[in-house]
Amino acid sequence: PFWANMPHANIFLVFTPDLLHQVHKGVLKDHLMKWCLKIISKEEMDACSKAIPDYSGLHHFKKGI
Repeated sequence: PFWANMPHANIFLVFTPDLLHQVHKGVLKDHLMKWCLKIISKEEMDACSKAIPDYSGLHHFKKGI
């Protein structure tokens, strides 16, 4: 590999886990979304996500989730 002769390059330190993505998907997407959809309908969940006002840096789901 190209990094074999580079003394301070550890290619395996480059691939760190994306903690934010893992927590978001694991807690929010897999757990809380299923729990919320047992309480309210998918249409109501979409209506709530569409009603969130625009904010700089916040992803807005205009078409629902």
